[in-house]
Amino acid sequence: MLMKVFDRSLVARITASAALVATMLICVSVAMLVHLDIRQAKATLAGKADLSGQMVADAVSAAVWNLSPEEAAVALDPLRAVDDFAKAAVYGTRGELFFMMKAGAHTVPDDALLTRIIEISHPDRQGRPQKLGTLRVDFDLHPTLDAIKRNALFLVGSGLFFLVLVVWGTVYVLRGITAPIVRMTDVMSDLAAGEIDIVVPNRHRADEIGRMAHAVQTFQHNAVELRNAKECAEKAIATKARFLASASHDLRQPLQSLFLFADGLERHVVDREGSQKLLHLRRGLDVMKELLNALLDISRLDAEAEEPDIKDFPLSLLFSQIEGSYRTVAAAKGLTFSITGSELAVRSDPTLLRRILGNLIENAIQYTRAGTVCVDCRSVGPSVRIEVQDTGIGIPRNQMEDIWTEFHQVGNPERDRNKGLGLGLAIVQRLAKLLDCRVEAVSALGRGSIFSIEVPLGQTSAIARPEPAPIAGPTGGRYAVLVDDDAIVLMGLQSTLRDWGYEVLAAGSTDQALERLRTGIREPDIIVADYRLRGGRVGTEAIVKIRELFDSNIPGVLLTGETGPECAADAAMHGLSIAQKPISSRQLNVAVERLLSEASD
Repeated sequence: MLMKVFDRSLVARITASAALVATMLICVSVAMLVHLDIRQAKATLAGKADLSGQMVADAVSAAVWNLSPEEAAVALDPLRAVDDFAKAAVYGTRGELFFMMKAGAHTVPDDALLTRIIEISHPDRQGRPQKLGTLRVDFDLHPTLDAIKRNALFLVGSGLFFLVLVVWGTVYVLRGITAPIVRMTDVMSDLAAGEIDIVVPNRHRADEIGRMAHAVQTFQHNAVELRNAKECAEKAIATKARFLASASHDLRQPLQSLFLFADGLERHVVDREGSQKLLHLRRGLDVMKELLNALLDISRLDAEAEEPDIKDFPLSLLFSQIEGSYRTVAAAKGLTFSITGSELAVRSDPTLLRRILGNLIENAIQYTRAGTVCVDCRSVGPSVRIEVQDTGIGIPRNQMEDIWTEFHQVGNPERDRNKGLGLGLAIVQRLAKLLDCRVEAVSALGRGSIFSIEVPLGQTSAIARPEPAPIAGPTGGRYAVLVDDDAIVLMGLQSTLRDWGYEVLAAGSTDQALERLRTGIREPDIIVADYRLRGGRVGTEAIVKIRELFDSNIPGVLLTGETGPECAADAAMHGLSIAQKPISSRQLNVAVERLLSEASD
């Protein structure tokens, strides 16, 4: 516990160090002073004893010479007036006691006495000194020791007082140093926690703490600027996302009407020249659709408006879709198209992974004049490596980094749109980053290229569900409700469904559709509604209210130019199908007939 306090408190560590040093100094000083005091006190007492003995020695020797104890008592009596005197005794030459005198009635233990022995002598008749015996003088050490103890206690008390003073002074001084540091630490903790609208203290100081405060204030200013920049970026991203949602809808609307009217023209064009022009029109619309989709994909990915739906699924399902889409395209160029190793499962977003592989395969077919395009996969540790191999023209070494940039195309300096748009690999790179996958490319000029992506290995328990087979052409007599706020698109849809033999109710809003349906008596067979309507309303609302009007789960299709999760989630919640704009008449026909077939089962 104590070590934790020391680890967390600079004041505690320095104070403890100062207290330890002060304690050592005080202990040494007190010990030395007590030792000196004892020596001095004992020396003083010894000197007093020697002096007292010498003072009475002559009188005592005369008493012994005269063999008179009474004279000895008189000779020793002055010692009673000496402080700390305990007793005195006179002994003969053979150690026999001649006389003893005590200072009082109490007896002092021998270990508490300071004793001095003085030889006594007396001149004989010839004047020579003759030894008569010894004089023993004892002094009581208790008073001296008590005085020494009092002095020692005083010294110890003074030392403790000095120690407390040192500790208090150390803490006081350190508080003046550490308190600003603690405040700076709190400020830095607040800054680290994101609380940047705080006042930095100690900015007025000119010492090291003041310089630290200025550094922290600079960091705070940078954090404020970074926050403002982040907020601006987030607002820009949100604005861009709203713009993309609006642009996706608004740009696809006229393109949708062009597709519908182009399909509707086919039955009215009978001569060869008109058919050729209609074919050119459709090709132009396809290029426009491809460019619009690619640009919107790039923008959405840059705006981070795409959210992957990660799950386990078998590659066999994905590869069957890819094979059905691209085998005919490859065969039209005289290429052999093959897929191998599809018994594995991966964990990813199947839609986004299909877009990645689709772009890679389209690139491979486009840049391969003869030979093969092969899709191969194998497990590599915890991942599945999917490769798209071709025997195409290859990529020059100095362009290997540029192929991932927008609008870069190998062998198309003239920017011929018939050779593609140059956005496929840029989209691939962004989608791979979104899925947290690694995409690589190796190539040999004139020999071909291999594009690969590594995807996490998934659970093999996923079971592929076969897609429903395309439905045959529609039959007449069916009743369809169309809801779209764009008059031209609504007109195109109405014309298309009437060409299929449908009876059509076309409305520009949900309220208009409900009003007209209330006057009728027939329940619709299918509802086709644009997702984004005027006034912030959506096509989902139109379909739900029409269902409520007839108390029936009428099949519904949402036409949308948006690719975000909002529309998909809304459609899934109400069991609706989604058709991405621009959609051709044939694609819309397949979607509608599939829904009607499922509803009749």
